Amino acid sequence: MTKKLNPVSMKKENKRIILRYLMEKGKASRAELSKETGLAQSAVWRLIGELEDNGLLEVVGISANIGRSSVIYGPTKSFVTSIIYNVEIAETLVAVGYLDGSWEVVDSFDTQRDFEKFKNTVINSFEKITKEYPTRNHISKVVFSLPGIVNYEKKTLMCAPNLNWRDIDFGKEFEELGMEIFIENDANLSMLAERFFSPDVKNSKVAFFLYFGEGIGGAILVNGNIVRGRNSAAGEIGHVSFCQEELERYLSPMRLLGTFEYAIDNSYAKNSTLQQKFNYLKSDSVNL
Repeated sequence: MTKKLNPVSMKKENKRIILRYLMEKGKASRAELSKETGLAQSAVWRLIGELEDNGLLEVVGISANIGRSSVIYGPTKSFVTSIIYNVEIAETLVAVGYLDGSWEVVDSFDTQRDFEKFKNTVINSFEKITKEYPTRNHISKVVFSLPGIVNYEKKTLMCAPNLNWRDIDFGKEFEELGMEIFIENDANLSMLAERFFSPDVKNSKVAFFLYFGEGIGGAILVNGNIVRGRNSAAGEIGHVSFCQEELERYLSPMRLLGTFEYAIDNSYAKNSTLQQKFNYLKSDSVNL
């Protein structure tokens, strides 16, 4: 016997497809959504109406085509969907993530090496943020970006040498928050963000991400997937910490960032690829 499809589940999945496309693309017309998702135009019209009623989509513009105009839709920024804790050796930054893919830093605190003290600070921060945002019911996930070797499937931090944290089950430690807990190595998480938002990385078969925070980390992406290795340490280049003065002296990141800002403002660089920008930085016209 052929198993019948559940209409409710099908509708939910189709809504997810539309939302994911808009979160990745930013905005689109109903005709584009139908073409790119493979859904019938009538279904797209109906689902967009329901997503608007749910406060998930909104009209972001009008596209003037030959003979007619099209309404352009995008994800709304009406509520917070996640809370992110970017844990570094000295400081933890706290941000909220919105449905449209944007985020905003809302708090920070010193990273306590005593994990119990860190845990209590996170819980207090979470309670404070959820009180400030009346749309708590829409928050579905708490994300931890961690400086160490992470088993994201088991939600376990295996080792963070610079913090002296080992074998910590974040899922269990923070289950009282009542939210899905997601943890990942900071470099891997940055690479996943690049894969989602950067066309250059999305279209690359192999990519390497070098992470500079209060330490140095690395991540490897092959065919769209993070390479983790047998011990979840693939891409890790060490646990070396440093201060900003050392960075400025030896690597001069502020000057390098200034060059990138110039390149981004340059009309040629705006539409160029990462490879073209890299070649520009190597050119004789750039004085580092």
